[in-house]
Amino acid sequence: MTEAGRDPELLEAIAAAYAYVGSADNLLADVEVERLKEWGLTRGFSTEEAEVLDRKCRVFSQTLVDDNWGEAADKLLARVGMIAAGKRAVIVLAAARVAVVADGDLDEREEAALVHVAAALGVDPDEA
Repeated sequence: MTEAGRDPELLEAIAAAYAYVGSADNLLADVEVERLKEWGLTRGFSTEEAEVLDRKCRVFSQTLVDDNWGEAADKLLARVGMIAAGKRAVIVLAAARVAVVADGDLDEREEAALVHVAAALGVDPDEA
């Protein structure tokens, strides 16, 4: 297990950023969530932590869709930035990048959402 995997706030930020990007097309498919879990497992997260990512990602996604990308989206993005700016930004952004292609489709809305996540993390959006 990685040091990052033991941090519940980091798990929250990863799931939130992934949901923000993956739900930008208003649909977070099961295959997208499975890719998040696989991503976590390949980086040393435990099975339990991968399940936490799954649950949190689904909750965040549903919140975004239910709120029609209103205030909930702004709050979620702010929370991601608060938790993960700095050293944690790299791993959170890496997960968010996976969300762009996780369902096999490149979607402009998901690419734009990735730029928003990068900005919230203090990373140059052109590098996202």
